[in-house]
Amino acid sequence: MQPAAAETVLGDFAGKTLRYFGTNTRFERDGDAFVVRTSGDDGKPHTYRVAYTFGVSPLQQYLVETAPGRLQALPVAWDSRPKAQGGQRWFHLQPEEKIGPGDPLFWTGPQFNWNRGCADCHSTALVRGYDRKAQRYHTTYAEIDVSCEACHGLGSLHVERTKAGVTQGDLGLTVPLPKASERRWELGPGERIAHLALDTSSEELERCAPCHSRRAELGLSAGGYHDHYRLSLLDEDLYFADGQMKDEVYVYGSFLQSKMAQAGVRCSDCHEPHGLRLRAEGNALCGRCHQPAVFDTPAHHLHPQPGPGARCVDCHMPARVYMGIDARHDHRFGVPRPDRSSQLQVPEPCTGCHRDKQPTWAAEVLRKHGYGKRGPDFAEVLAAARREEIGSFAPLARLIQDAKQPPIVRATAVETLTSVPAPATLPLLHAAVRDVSPLVRRAAASAAAVVPPAARAELLLPLLSDPVRSVRLEAVENALPGASQFPPDVLARLRDAVREYRADREANADSPGALADLASVALFAGTPEAVAPLYEEALALDPTFTAAYANLADFYRASGDDAHAAQTLERGLTRAADPTALRYALALARVRVGQRADALALLARAHAERPADRHIGYTYAVALSESDLAGARRVLETLRERYPGNRPLLQALIDYHRRASDTQAAAECDAALQRRVTELR
Repeated sequence: MQPAAAETVLGDFAGKTLRYFGTNTRFERDGDAFVVRTSGDDGKPHTYRVAYTFGVSPLQQYLVETAPGRLQALPVAWDSRPKAQGGQRWFHLQPEEKIGPGDPLFWTGPQFNWNRGCADCHSTALVRGYDRKAQRYHTTYAEIDVSCEACHGLGSLHVERTKAGVTQGDLGLTVPLPKASERRWELGPGERIAHLALDTSSEELERCAPCHSRRAELGLSAGGYHDHYRLSLLDEDLYFADGQMKDEVYVYGSFLQSKMAQAGVRCSDCHEPHGLRLRAEGNALCGRCHQPAVFDTPAHHLHPQPGPGARCVDCHMPARVYMGIDARHDHRFGVPRPDRSSQLQVPEPCTGCHRDKQPTWAAEVLRKHGYGKRGPDFAEVLAAARREEIGSFAPLARLIQDAKQPPIVRATAVETLTSVPAPATLPLLHAAVRDVSPLVRRAAASAAAVVPPAARAELLLPLLSDPVRSVRLEAVENALPGASQFPPDVLARLRDAVREYRADREANADSPGALADLASVALFAGTPEAVAPLYEEALALDPTFTAAYANLADFYRASGDDAHAAQTLERGLTRAADPTALRYALALARVRVGQRADALALLARAHAERPADRHIGYTYAVALSESDLAGARRVLETLRERYPGNRPLLQALIDYHRRASDTQAAAECDAALQRRVTELR
């Protein structure tokens, strides 16, 4: 990040124009200033002065001040690559669809806000400085960019000792990180891969992880990474079933899945942190630990050298492009599994290069060369459990209990238990509550949300005082719903834990999600008069925030005000990022007041918009069955293909098939249901 000036701005501001879905963005100079004329949140063109540049290679973004103290990243960027590589041009970051005012991804909204979304990792010692009453920022930092203190902590003592001529021993760094000479990897006799022969205790991973992970920021506190941040697990919208990166997840969550992480590899083993270079180039980097005579040969990688396919990263670190042109390598260091491609709908590197071939071809080639079905074995397990396949519970339980699996995988498996709520899940959750990994314990707190209140209270009680902050906060969040049914001892402990949770949420009050959480706290604390204003404050920050509309409507409904509940949902239909969710909620509201025809129409549209959603589809089928039994059966059978072991779907199908006198289909569904019930006992 640098102030916009002639020596820092890379883009062409000599009157260039970029056209995007009928909208022109023009880049010009105004004296020494760089200005951009583009659409604002009112849909009209405005002229913005560029305050800062953001990034250098392969692209450069530009920050403008849209309100006092609020910096937003423009949706257009400069491709700084050489012209021969397709660079030296302006491009839009969302080229495939029109993103206009009111869209959650429009550039003036929270998604493009620097103060909250970018600044913490791109500047040093940031203080966000959000004035909640004025809804303004006064953000400050010690240094505009990432400085030494961002990784090493306060450096005043180091400066003093350096000036005094100290060059050995304790150099006065608050967070000393090991030098390359203090870690040594060795290849023993007969070893193909090096082992860690010399190591020193270090905070390196936890110093790198905050800015290289997909996570939510928690309020400031003492402690390590999991006290400051909530790391995203291998969620379906972020990662493919086999753990490959899908959305922009950065590096840490991928790396934690790897054998290299389990073996003790750290970032600086491959990356030179001060010069921003690799320790070696090409396959020579991998050859520092992996014997080149074994791995850097056509016999291993099956490609002529040099060239595509012969580079280790081509097969083991396939790249995915983000922000239009920024190719980033997957750090799970997986092995190619083309046999999984069709079954699990996951990408694989072989046909990424051999585009005229099919994954079945690649799988056969690998089989002929002796490469069996290697790699992580959790992919099929997670995919089957998420599909609620019959027989999927036992493999999921084994995955959770397998101590050899990376904690992020086991934690993801624990969260997946929410797909199969049953008595059999309770012993697994009780074990997860005592797990050594904070990720697994946090996942247990999250999965407890589907457990009946009495059992949930027992599960969450020890987690409310967990030594790790992200676990405690997760426990509070999942204890608040239904807390009125908890026994007195759990309620007393929850009241204590809520104080920390409230402080965390208040520290993040520029996030609409945090304000929605504060509304839950207000309800728990017996101050319902504060609930609606908090949700409205969240919507003032982000009018597209779906959960605020849904939760506010639920609050009105619970208060007996069905009219305000319906009005809130109707208001959200025109603004929310996920109108389908609100359409579904509005349909249920219509059912409650007896407007079944309107409800059925809303459900039909919601199902058409999200045909794979089993909750929407099930409700639609139940409503449809009164007038169109055959149609209801078709809806449920289609959903059953996606969720073959879902009990409500099977139970409804048994009933509808019997009503249609289709005894054979009813018997088949009944047999499937019995297998599923037996499995989950």
